[in-house]
Amino acid sequence: MQESQPAANSPDIDKIGRAEEALTKLSAELTRMKAPLNETLQKMYEITMAADSLNKTFIGNRARIREMMEAVSEVTPEIVSLGGEFKDVGKTIEGIALGSRRNVIATKEDITELFATSEIIGLEVNKLVDQFALLVVAL
Repeated sequence: MQESQPAANSPDIDKIGRAEEALTKLSAELTRMKAPLNETLQKMYEITMAADSLNKTFIGNRARIREMMEAVSEVTPEIVSLGGEFKDVGKTIEGIALGSRRNVIATKEDITELFATSEIIGLEVNKLVDQFALLVVAL
């Protein structure tokens, strides 16, 4: 006796087709969701690296770190609106400290203006601040 095969239009074949279609859609959706997740993880990594770099530059205590993070959170939207990225915020704050040879955190306005100036002139912030310091000493 021969086993009967389901007909081409049987409900079992239709279920398999719908399951395959659902899995294909699920796979496409997971792939689409992967990009924002990777971007978020990358930003978290950048924040951690910027905080670590600033901490090494300023060698500060908890209050100092809180002050740095407040400065970063205040100035980030300004830097991004000028075409910068999050990593530019940390580099600018660090550059101001290195160029001035002081453990200071500049104001939001100073950070924003120095970032913009460095972008226009094409000179790193620490070198720009150093040049300003030399100019002030010369006067």
